[in-house]
Formats: sequence, C-alpha cells, structure tokens
Amino acid sequence: MSNLENIYLWKKKAEIDYIPPFMSLWLSLNAWMKHRFEFRRDRDRLEALKRSGLFLDKFKELIRNESINGILFRGYFGELHRALVNAHILYNRIPDKTISFECCMIEWNNGKPRFESILVEKENNNSSFEIELDDGLWVENDPERLFVVYIEIVYQVRCALFHADLAPDSEENKRVIQQLYLTLSMIMENI
Repeated sequence: MSNLENIYLWKKKAEIDYIPPFMSLWLSLNAWMKHRFEFRRDRDRLEALKRSGLFLDKFKELIRNESINGILFRGYFGELHRALVNAHILYNRIPDKTISFECCMIEWNNGKPRFESILVEKENNNSSFEIELDDGLWVENDPERLFVVYIEIVYQVRCALFHADLAPDSEENKRVIQQLYLTLSMIMENI
C-alpha cells in the first residue's frame, strides 16, 4: 500500500457519521417527551416541548451567552443555516417547501403550517433587534420563536431520515445532521 493510500484510508476512518448519534439523541429526546408530556401524538408532545421551560431556557442561555459555549452554539447555528440552504431538504408532507431559515415553520395548526423567515438585515448597529450568529448572519432577537423554528427543523430532519426521504451520502445533508447533533447535544447536556 502506498503512503497516499494509507493517508486516505486513515482519514476516511476518522470521519464521523453523525446520523446514528443524531438519531440516538432524538430517541432520547422523544423518550423524555413521552415521560414529561402525557399526549399520545408526537405532534402534541412536540408542541408542548416548544413551551417547555427546561429546553427553552437552555436554548436562550446558549443563543445569548458570550461564553465559549454560547459562541460555539451560535457558530453551529450559523453553520446549520448554511448547510440547510445547500441541502434542499423538504418539509415532511409539504412537498413545495424547503427547510431553511428563510422558510421556517412557525406554527402547525390543525394540519395547516405557517411559514415565515427568521433572518433579518442588520439595522444601524441596534443589536436589540437581532442576534449575530457570525459575520453577516443575523437572526431576529426572539429566542422563543427561534426555539420553535429550531425544534421544527430538528423534527423535520428526523422525519426525513426516518422515512428515508433524506440521502445520507450528500455532503450538505451530512452537514445539516452534524450541526443538529452538535446543537441538540448542547441543549440536552443536563438531561
């Protein structure tokens, strides 16, 4: 075996497939929701999670904090945005809508979803209206609404994986799953 082949093989072995850890983390979250909320349907538990103090409080702490964890979290969130733009992942059961920060599911009311954007233009250095994820990427300064969007993205990507609607070999799809795993593991750190 040549040195180049050896390098390639070792590098391939070092790559992490985030699909199994992401799905295991989702199963952990799903088990927690079943324990915490007495609804029978996943959608009802998901809606309750969006208002759950434990996860929402951790999300708020991470999205606003200037500590290393906050900086990492916002960076992962920014990478999630970039990966979603290039991945072209469709919402489950809504074939004409692509998951992104510009087309976010804000609400699911009796099977009728409402979509909006959470991206904002930076306005005159007034940081009270927006959160900078990283250079040039700003989202609205409403952590409760950001959390709703984030949980929907997690759930929709989980659905796409579970129902085999997401190609596991696409580099952009892999990046989406990686960023979801990294952010969700930070939010669920104390569970």
